[in-house]
Amino acid sequence: MRATSREPAKNVTIIAIDEESLEKIGRWPWSREVLAKMTDQLAAAKAKVIANTILLSEPQVDPGYQYIVKLLDLAQKSAAQPRARRRAPSRRRDCHRQTRPRCRATGLLRSSRC
Repeated sequence: MRATSREPAKNVTIIAIDEESLEKIGRWPWSREVLAKMTDQLAAAKAKVIANTILLSEPQVDPGYQYIVKLLDLAQKSAAQPRARRRAPSRRRDCHRQTRPRCRATGLLRSSRC
């Protein structure tokens, strides 16, 4: 492409990414959300033509999505590991615990009055 020395028309505005923009918005590349907001603002200002030369060749991965992927990975690893079996509670009475006999009529523990 050959550069020309012609002046652009006065009704044409070129919006470029400059140091001030980088300071306000953050380092490049900006998220697609930021680019979409800029396009929405230009459309709201009734721009007749909106064009850009940004190549979006890679998928954007949202940080929240990355967190969910990590959680799913941890869950799958946890599910794949064999779990230690819990022992069923013993039905034997503890030797050190004194137990009172039950009343045959009510099934309640016997008291001194029973």
